[in-house]
Formats: sequence, C-alpha cells, structure tokens
Amino acid sequence: MIDKTHILISFFVTTIFFFVEAVIHYNIGKYGHIGFKFPKYNHGIKIISTILIFSFVSCCVTQYIKVALDQTITSLNTDTQNYFHNN
Repeated sequence: MIDKTHILISFFVTTIFFFVEAVIHYNIGKYGHIGFKFPKYNHGIKIISTILIFSFVSCCVTQYIKVALDQTITSLNTDTQNYFHNN
C-alpha cells in the first residue's frame, strides 16, 4: 500500500536537507570555506532542479524498498505460521 503522506513528507524533508547541503558545498567550492551565501539565480535554479529530481528518485526508491520488504516479511510470517501450524 502506498502511503502518500509518508512520501510527501520524505520528499520535502529530503529536498530541504539536500538544498542546505548543496548551498554549503557551493560555498566551499566558490569561496573555499563553509558558508551559507545563496548562489546567483541561474546557479540556484540548476541546484534546486537537480535536488528536486534526486529527492523524487530517492523517495520512489525508498517506497519501492519499503513495499518489497513489507511483502517479504508478510510472506515469511505466513510461511512460519503455516510451518508450525502443520507440524
């Protein structure tokens, strides 16, 4: 089952943290030290676009893994219950 609320929260939290990290990395590359000066508009758009894409991909992959693990755990629980019930 897809939990849309969880996906949206993960997307926004990931986007915010990735953006903060990207601005810090930008400042290290541009000025040689840790800082939080925002890049010019054109650079900012490129940075935020990249972050949005990777945040979306990250959330999709996380959801896929969660669903796969839930199905695996459910299957293992069913198999275990059947084993002990039949023996």
